[in-house]
Amino acid sequence: ERRYVFGEWRDEPLAEGTKIECRYRDTATFYPGAVAKANDDGTHDITYDDGEAEAGVILRRLRRPGQQQPENVDAGSRVDARRPDGGAVSPATVLGRENTTYTIRFDDGVEADVQRKHVFAAHVNANEGAADDATAAVARHDEGTGTVLGASRSQRRLLEDAAATGCLSPQ
Repeated sequence: ERRYVFGEWRDEPLAEGTKIECRYRDTATFYPGAVAKANDDGTHDITYDDGEAEAGVILRRLRRPGQQQPENVDAGSRVDARRPDGGAVSPATVLGRENTTYTIRFDDGVEADVQRKHVFAAHVNANEGAADDATAAVARHDEGTGTVLGASRSQRRLLEDAAATGCLSPQ
C-alpha cells in the first residue's frame, strides 16, 4: 500500500504471502512470486514461483497485480535504469527529463540519457497518478474549513476520496 504523507507517496511494507512480480536481480525481466518476509530496513525477501529465492529486494523492483510504472518520473527520484551500453539495470537518481528521455546519474557517478522505457521507478496503482495530478494542481488548503482551493471540482473530489480512504494523511 501507499499513503500520501507530507506531499509525497510513501510505500508501506508488503505483508508476508503477498503475491507480486519481481524484477529479477539486475535485469528488466519480471517473474511471479510472493513476499516471504518484510525486513526492518524496508526491503523484502522474495520466493519466486519456480522455487528460487532472493533476499533484500527494494520496493521499486516489486509490483502487485494492477500496478504499473508512473507516466513520468520527477527529478530527484530514486530509480533503477538500464546502463547506456545495454547492460545491467543499476540504481540511479533522475536529474531531469526532456520528452521521453531522462538524464540519469547512476550511483557510481556516471551520467547518461536514458529512454523512459529503461527507467524503473516505484510502481503505482492505476488510479494513483490521477491523485498525484490533483494534488500537484492544488494551490492552497484552508485548514480552518478543510476546503481545497485552487483545484477543479474533479480534483477536489479525488482529494476528498483520498482523504476519506486514508490515502491522504497529514502525518
